[in-house]
Amino acid sequence: MHSTVALEHADDRETLLRSGFHLLLFEAEARFEQPCHAFHEKCTIYDERPMLCRSYRCALLRQVDSGEVSDADARALVATAIGLRDRVRPAIEALVGSTKTHSLAVLMCRMDDALAAMAPPERARTHAQLELEAAELLTLIADRFEPRSASTSSQ
Repeated sequence: MHSTVALEHADDRETLLRSGFHLLLFEAEARFEQPCHAFHEKCTIYDERPMLCRSYRCALLRQVDSGEVSDADARALVATAIGLRDRVRPAIEALVGSTKTHSLAVLMCRMDDALAAMAPPERARTHAQLELEAAELLTLIADRFEPRSASTSSQ
């Protein structure tokens, strides 16, 4: 969802660097790029993970916590999002010639640029399904996972 994650003052930068994080500086704020290199089906540095990772609660998880959404419905939504991601991401990577080191947000921007450079008939003929599924994935993320889209407490 996000291209970078900000570190907080309490985060142990040395530990993160030893764990292989590549830290970026944006206006004196340290950040690391997404997707996180320490995530492989689960967090591989769980005890040393950054503070924002410890406190992050997506909209869907907060809705489960408040009882607005059942655990089963939430799992179904997550499965839908993962299925869409697993169809969309490789297709976008093939279109833009990218690797798995880029966030979905960066890939989507590159996809938009690549598609804008194509003639409309070629674009429609070869990438209409990709554009539809990418839009569906972005809508699902914005509606169900982004913290700012939740009606419950803000981050």
